[in-house]
Amino acid sequence: MKKKDYIVAIKNISKLFANKNILSAYEYGSYKNPGLSDIDLFIIIKNKKNSYLKKIINNLKKKELKFFFEYSTIMIGNESFLKNILLFDDLRLNRIFGKSIKINKYEKYSDLLLLLSILEWLPERTLRLKENIENHKKINLRQHLGLLNSLKYTYLKVDKCIKNNLITYYCKKINLLRNDKNILQKKNKILIFSRKILRFSNKLIYEFSKSSSIKNLNFEIDGRLTMKFQNNWKIIYSEMKEEKKQNSIMVPPIYSLPFAFHLKNSNTLSKILKKKFKIDKNYRIKIKNKKINFIFNKRNKLINDNIELLIMNNIFKGLYKFGWYLNKNAKKI
Repeated sequence: MKKKDYIVAIKNISKLFANKNILSAYEYGSYKNPGLSDIDLFIIIKNKKNSYLKKIINNLKKKELKFFFEYSTIMIGNESFLKNILLFDDLRLNRIFGKSIKINKYEKYSDLLLLLSILEWLPERTLRLKENIENHKKINLRQHLGLLNSLKYTYLKVDKCIKNNLITYYCKKINLLRNDKNILQKKNKILIFSRKILRFSNKLIYEFSKSSSIKNLNFEIDGRLTMKFQNNWKIIYSEMKEEKKQNSIMVPPIYSLPFAFHLKNSNTLSKILKKKFKIDKNYRIKIKNKKINFIFNKRNKLINDNIELLIMNNIFKGLYKFGWYLNKNAKKI
């Protein structure tokens, strides 16, 4: 695949969306490594049923577009969700179809959003790395190299909060791997490097949790919480260090902050999450920071509205942040 194939793909996407009641479409991320990179996409629709949507999603994964969407992320939302997307992640957005949507910047929350992004993604991407290493004989290398690239972006955020020379070292190594035109033929080299970076990532999780940036968040968290994914892999949030468990990683409780907030609500999102989180009786969370409470309340409503939109369209993929928990049983909640 070359850059010209990507340009053709973008044009084909626009043709696919034409006259299908698609309000807008935005690519997020960047296409820097032809042959490795895919296209991650937001499809924006109105707050009503779109009878074309399922067929559109299926067609994105066929024929000449298959390479770009086989392992990519396709998110579906309304205009309000995209307007507020920077409350979730500092994404690079590129409109490729339809209406131009003004994105709210939330600049006065930027420092907090940086910290929350690290708390959300550092453990999950480390868990995925461990999972891929243990299943290295079966993994897709393109997908794995994409994971390493995502982990790199999280490391660069950590680097803004604490200084660790190994962050720069490993980020450069990831770039070198991805820039190697023959890297997909070097599975063993990728595996050896991945084992090294997993050890570093586990240490970084604890180092960051003790940083001054975290201590200044003004919160109280005690107890133990477990996040369980569909494949039975787990993130255990606890101060108690235990022996290494198969199919899991253990991290300090502070990393549960962006998720635990949603569990105390009574909406559809909360009901879905409670089925996949194990909350010990001694688990307690208290958020005293007004800005964090604003961010979480806003996120909660946006995600819950997003769930309702997807269920309305009988689609159970395309939910931002919590896509792995949405399934057909959500209709019964």
